[in-house]
Amino acid sequence: MTLRALVFVRYSGAFHLGHVGWAFEYRTGWFNAGSVENVNGLPHATPKEMGFWTADTLDPVSAMRRWNYDAYKILPVAHARPGNAWRAIVWLSKQPYIFLKCNCVDDAYDVLRAYGVGDLALPSKHMIPNRWFAALPGEVQQVTEQSSAVPLSMAGRLWRMLPPLARDHPLEIPPRLHALPPPWRAEGNPVQEFFQAAVNELALQVEGADEERAT
Repeated sequence: MTLRALVFVRYSGAFHLGHVGWAFEYRTGWFNAGSVENVNGLPHATPKEMGFWTADTLDPVSAMRRWNYDAYKILPVAHARPGNAWRAIVWLSKQPYIFLKCNCVDDAYDVLRAYGVGDLALPSKHMIPNRWFAALPGEVQQVTEQSSAVPLSMAGRLWRMLPPLARDHPLEIPPRLHALPPPWRAEGNPVQEFFQAAVNELALQVEGADEERAT
């Protein structure tokens, strides 16, 4: 059964470097949506400070519209794993926001890769959110004031008969609930090592630029 993942972008976020969030479909016709907003723009923020949110919704576009996202892409997933994606969300909700290591792109990548999206650009190759979004396959669709442009499954259409208040559920992840990191985030994994090498290289470039400005 092919389900859908979505990546949302707010082009003006982070001083016009961009900001991204995720959504993915359950077999029930519902979607999970979320992101780490870091509205204060801190280079490092604790889990309580970083503006992490997630919600179950019948209308992911509407959920993202509340956070002023501009556009999205839909990625079909033939072998979706919503349970793995949820475990990634639980793990990410406990991690601090770190500008060069655990930011909005990293979070969206981890959730959607865990879900089963196979054609995701590596964050270490596209660290700027707008560029990462542009590198993803799929047609860019605009977030408008109209109802969701994402067609509902048969199960979703049945749920749609419920009152509007029953169509959106912000989720609170209990402090006692924990999950292991996705396998590719474990120390020694080639993806993690490649990512860390790219982060180190970028940090050296930033440090060199700061020293050049100071002289």
